[in-house]
Amino acid sequence: MSSRKTLLPSRRLQANTSSCEKPNVQSSRVVSILWAHEFYDFYSSTPKIIPVKIMEWFVIIFGILYLLSKYFKRPKKKRRRPPFKKNYDLDRYQSIEEFEKKMKQGMLKEGKEIFVTAFCNDTHVLNVTATIGSKNTCRPSDNYYNWGAKSKKIGATQIRQYHNHPPLLGRSFISPADKKSNEVFKELLRPYGIEFRSFLVYPSRLGGMRIKEY
Repeated sequence: MSSRKTLLPSRRLQANTSSCEKPNVQSSRVVSILWAHEFYDFYSSTPKIIPVKIMEWFVIIFGILYLLSKYFKRPKKKRRRPPFKKNYDLDRYQSIEEFEKKMKQGMLKEGKEIFVTAFCNDTHVLNVTATIGSKNTCRPSDNYYNWGAKSKKIGATQIRQYHNHPPLLGRSFISPADKKSNEVFKELLRPYGIEFRSFLVYPSRLGGMRIKEY
């Protein structure tokens, strides 16, 4: 019984102290909330001059740097691709066999229609003109009305014309336009006594390219 009597006053004291502390905690929370509201009202009512000025200077500096970069920017030079006959070492004195071997490799790599005109004697190539067309068409790179006079000037006895066709259903065909142009070129060169021959270059089923005369 005596132990209970001694404990009761201490519990009452703790209860009193806790009851006294709660109002202080609540009052501090109220004060902090009021201060937060006051600070928010003050900040929202203050004009935002400094951030606006910073943005204005940022825009001005960025504009100046952009203009300077445009002024001092060097124009890029377009890299010109070498002509087909130079790229595959065709335009020089060489045997017809060596010439055709290089030409077939070049046509296989390019993947487009290419028109090649070789001015030759009986065994060697003397001069070459060539042009790369699209995937469906190609034409001579020079004026074929001058072929006869040019052949006489360089000592050519024949002109060999080569061009390739993309395969259709795995095969390449000589078109009616090819046959017609072949006859036209022969007629133009007949007065000069120059032989004209046309060849189709087409992909082989075993790989590489083959040449067929028509």
